[in-house]
Amino acid sequence: MKPLVVPFAYPDPNGNAYSCEELEERALRRYCFWDAPTTVEWFQARGYTLYKRFSLDPKDQTSPDPSWTAPRIESRCESNGQYPYAFYDNFKMEEDEPDLAAVEESGSVVFAQDQQGHQVAIKLVPNDSDEIRIYRLIYAQDIETLKERCILPVLNILSSTTHSFVVMPRWGAYPIDPALASLSELVEFIHCLLKGLVFLHKNNIAHRDISFRNIVMNHFSSQPSMYANEARRKLRGDKLASYAIIDYNISVIAPEGVERSKFLLPAELSRDSANGVPDTEQGELDYDPFAWDVGTLGAILSTQYQYFCGDLPLLAPLLDSMTTRDVSRRFTAAQALEFFETEVSLLDKDALLTPIRMPNYRKHHEVYDRWKDIPEPLAIKWRDYRCAKITRWTYFLRWMCVGNGRGEKLVMTIRRAARLVFWLLEPDRQRLL
Repeated sequence: MKPLVVPFAYPDPNGNAYSCEELEERALRRYCFWDAPTTVEWFQARGYTLYKRFSLDPKDQTSPDPSWTAPRIESRCESNGQYPYAFYDNFKMEEDEPDLAAVEESGSVVFAQDQQGHQVAIKLVPNDSDEIRIYRLIYAQDIETLKERCILPVLNILSSTTHSFVVMPRWGAYPIDPALASLSELVEFIHCLLKGLVFLHKNNIAHRDISFRNIVMNHFSSQPSMYANEARRKLRGDKLASYAIIDYNISVIAPEGVERSKFLLPAELSRDSANGVPDTEQGELDYDPFAWDVGTLGAILSTQYQYFCGDLPLLAPLLDSMTTRDVSRRFTAAQALEFFETEVSLLDKDALLTPIRMPNYRKHHEVYDRWKDIPEPLAIKWRDYRCAKITRWTYFLRWMCVGNGRGEKLVMTIRRAARLVFWLLEPDRQRLL
């Protein structure tokens, strides 16, 4: 069989700098590629039956909804959640909703069943990219190592001319739905994410796009109904839940021999991610992507769970040290994991059974006071981990740089000039002058 040729530029050289209508048109072109008979047959010959698209209108299946797909054949596998595969069930909110329906809106991922009936995800990846090198590194790892490190494994890599197709087990989106119900569930969630981030950073991989949409859980059902699936509560209560960070399409690998703390990227690349910490909002010229990962993970955890610091006090020093504006004092991933594991080991296990209930509000991690409910002895013990307040000068710089206009250009010009002056004043440089 001929190689499978991808008939469009991927990744798109213009990124996502399009209108909503243009993004939809781009996704439609990609869906047409996945649905083409030659594509379906190519994967079928390699043991994978791609999901089919379906219409949300049960009375009219002639016009399938572009982003919705479901298995072509009924699953023959038991959903025992044996790693690397996920637990799944046929829960759905609407009677007409197909079993195990999946939603994918970018056109870069398709779902399928393998010859054993396992549900898998297949991602389109350019051959000459850090992304494919990351997947190959994961593919080469021992399966038990990946399980322990909370990394979604790679099952197969199908190579073609300009791109490869990376096969992974299908896990579930919306990892924190339904809401976590106890401190022990929150501890397990944070632990998985920290372990996964440590694995990536130890292998010189900066993720650069950590968000809840890039985290999956080892359970799925029909995707539109997963937010209400009570089976997830039981898995968490039985301590069978696991989580993993996914999606390396803008990740980078630091060159071998370069210290991670000295590996910097141009500040404009920080805008590739929709989430993050304000490391580049003051007109900085560059940023540390590894510190950015830690800060971003800390920021999303803060926005969601900082309200429980009174019940789980270790959250205050952990989240402060992950999100501090002083990047030189920010935890590395390894330091965050070590601190977390040490403090959790000291906790009364019965106390972790305390139920939690999400508040109706959310506050930015720089605004909320995580220390207001911390007992004084612990506040004294952890005082060195506490974030300094954001200064007026920092707020002024952010005001100057908002909108990427003239103010930001002025601040960046001053920073470049200052950097040049300091470079010229270095002792080794002066001896050469």
